[in-house]
Amino acid sequence: MNLLHVGLDLHGLDGKKLVALEGVFNDAESWMRYGAGCWVLWTDEPEQEWCDRIENAIASNNMRFLVCKVDTRGKAGWLSKTAWDWLQDKERLLHQQQPLPGVARERIR
Repeated sequence: MNLLHVGLDLHGLDGKKLVALEGVFNDAESWMRYGAGCWVLWTDEPEQEWCDRIENAIASNNMRFLVCKVDTRGKAGWLSKTAWDWLQDKERLLHQQQPLPGVARERIR
């Protein structure tokens, strides 16, 4: 699983397309919206798959958006407590599935 950031220029995007877009995000394991055109997805699908889905949902010649992995090891900003809690929960899950380099992990029985 990975955290993917989706940044979207909302200029010219009507309410119906925004609802359709968030319907597409429901295909992720989990997601949160933290700004007008900003989402973070918790997913195992690659960035290009999400680009294709977004493009199909919006179908606009003037759209601009970015999908990229989020590295939460260094972060700062002003978010709600709910958003920080969501990110921290996903960070814990991410570190459980990807051992840190050079760190041996014991199997728990």
